[in-house]
Amino acid sequence: MNLQKLKKLTPRTIGHIGVDAGIVWIGDPCYIIHRDGIVPNTMGKDWDEFCEFIGYKMDKTFCHDNGIEGLGVVTATKDGDGFYEVIGFYEEDCKTPSCVMVDFNNVFKD
Repeated sequence: MNLQKLKKLTPRTIGHIGVDAGIVWIGDPCYIIHRDGIVPNTMGKDWDEFCEFIGYKMDKTFCHDNGIEGLGVVTATKDGDGFYEVIGFYEEDCKTPSCVMVDFNNVFKD
């Protein structure tokens, strides 16, 4: 992690996410949106199987069905359900963020 590089970026609120499962998913939506009824086997066929797969390990990476990492990551929020700020960190004159953070603990609140 390069904290010096992060310090040069400008934080800006992108929006907020509502959480009712106490966990968030980070990944490309095209991998999990059910195209033609196909869901990656590694995610389970429904919510119960997904929860069974993650178990009590709330920081978990998911692999594609071919075993290669990168399908997505699930992690627990700090305090469970809630409404959390999503912050993008931007280089000067750049419209897309260099990185994104979900603020589970109001780290960026004054």
